[in-house]
Amino acid sequence: MEGWDYGLVLDYSGDGTPDYVWDDFSHFPQQKHLLERVIHSLDEKLLDVGSSLRRLILFSGPALSGKSSFLKAFANQNGLKLYVVQVSKLLTGSFEGTAQKVVDLFQLVRKISADDPVIIHFEHLEFLGWEQLDPSDSGEFKRMVSVFISELGDLAGRNDKLIITAETSKPEIIDSSLRARFLSVRLDVSSPEVRRLIWSDLQDRISESVGDVSWDISAIVMATDGYQVGQFTQILTLALLEYEKDKLERFSTDLILRQLEVVNRGEVELSLSSDDIDLAELSRLLEPYYRQGD
Repeated sequence: MEGWDYGLVLDYSGDGTPDYVWDDFSHFPQQKHLLERVIHSLDEKLLDVGSSLRRLILFSGPALSGKSSFLKAFANQNGLKLYVVQVSKLLTGSFEGTAQKVVDLFQLVRKISADDPVIIHFEHLEFLGWEQLDPSDSGEFKRMVSVFISELGDLAGRNDKLIITAETSKPEIIDSSLRARFLSVRLDVSSPEVRRLIWSDLQDRISESVGDVSWDISAIVMATDGYQVGQFTQILTLALLEYEKDKLERFSTDLILRQLEVVNRGEVELSLSSDDIDLAELSRLLEPYYRQGD
């Protein structure tokens, strides 16, 4: 969109390429269900005044945990235009200047969301909406956050077609009044439960064609604590390479844990260059080992 200088515009409302496929995120069943309820509420005009004032959906999790990919897949699934706000682009050398940019941003958002449902997504919400706990604070920062909260409240209260989302790696420092007034759903994409579902899903895919797959999922979940979801593909790649090279009969837990030991010794460095789960690469990697289905 002309004049959108705050980040990216991803338009899935036309014939956009399905780079992010909703069904690929089978390891996020609860999160998928909650977002599907959001879009159904918009379709059925079920949002009342009370619920419309609590409209912020917060994605939490570390870098590479799939927050952006998951949201893009949701937008693609529902044919929505996704406006990404990189919060760092709102920051200026003064609190007053930043507050003015926030006001300008929301004026533009009101125009683009007047007719059709859209998603407005704030990346790194903690840069703008963190809790200020220093009692010696001059008050300028608090006023800037108040401007953001006021604009968000006016926007959410007037537009039932708008889906407002945000992501952060530090949900615990988000301003308490922001959370209390607006936060309706928090989706954690890095919890042990999600890691368990991801590794269980990978095991199911591989076991469709590998004769003997024996994984202790609990041990793998514990061992991969602190690893980003985007790195799981690379860990699995190393394990598959050893499986093929040594012509092993079993794809065991030890095979995966050995790769983690190699990484921890510094013999192999896992890349942190991607911001998202590379689903296309994972699909190519697993293709010889599982039946894609109809």
